[in-house]
Amino acid sequence: MSSAVETTPPHSAQAGHWGKEVRSDAHVALEARDSGGVEIALESRVAPYYGSAILEQAREVLAELGIQHAQVAITMRARCLSYSRLASRPRPGALE
Repeated sequence: MSSAVETTPPHSAQAGHWGKEVRSDAHVALEARDSGGVEIALESRVAPYYGSAILEQAREVLAELGIQHAQVAITMRARCLSYSRLASRPRPGALE
């Protein structure tokens, strides 16, 4: 007797704590889609200053993961930005 197990990737995922009473640096929600490309919504008080860098970094991560079609919602607090800036700096020995 043979049996085939079909596995499908999850269609949505979340990372980070969420809610009015929760003090969290970031929350990311991702919903996979079959088509339509990647849409990213960013909510942050500092989006006018760092929004393009945050979105660029998010797109790079999605590309590295092979995600081509998804709807992503990112909510960031200001103190996350220092980590984002550090992460975007060239790392010694990293390939460009």
